[in-house]
Amino acid sequence: MSRTSPCPRLALRAGIGLLAALPIVVAACRGALEPEPSPVTGLGALTLHLRTESPGEGSIQLLVTGGPVDSLDSGQSRFWASVGPDRHRVIVVGDIRPGPLIRIWVPDRGRSDAYEAIVEQVAASYTYEQRDPAEYSLLFERPAVASRVNVRPGS
Repeated sequence: MSRTSPCPRLALRAGIGLLAALPIVVAACRGALEPEPSPVTGLGALTLHLRTESPGEGSIQLLVTGGPVDSLDSGQSRFWASVGPDRHRVIVVGDIRPGPLIRIWVPDRGRSDAYEAIVEQVAASYTYEQRDPAEYSLLFERPAVASRVNVRPGS
C-alpha cells in the first residue's frame, strides 16, 4: 500500500492562499507607491503685483496668458477684462501704484506656474500721456493655500 505525502497538498493550498491574498497586498501597497497629490490644487487666487519706480499712474493694460480664468477682482481700482480660453486682456483704471494690482481666480492652482502677465500699455493720471511699458513689470504671488467662498444672494 502506498501512501502519498501530505506535503504537495499543503504546498498547493498555501500557494492558492498566497495568490488569493496578493490582490489585497497590492491594493494596500499601491497607495504607498503612488506620489502624493499636490496640496495646491483646485480653485484659488493668484495675486498680480505691479513693480515700478513710477509714483502712480491712471491706467494700465495687461495681457495674462497660460490658462483659463474663473474671475478677477481688485480691492481698490476699477477694471475691465476680456477673458478668453487662455489669453486675457485686463485694463485697470484708478490710482495705480506699485504693489498688489488684481487677483486672478484660476480653476487649478496646481497649474499656476503656467500663468504669465505682461504690461502692454500704461497711461499717466490726468494727462493720459503714454508711458514706456518696459518701465513696469508684473509678478504673480502664488500662494500655497488659498480659499474662496461663493455666497449666493438669498442663501
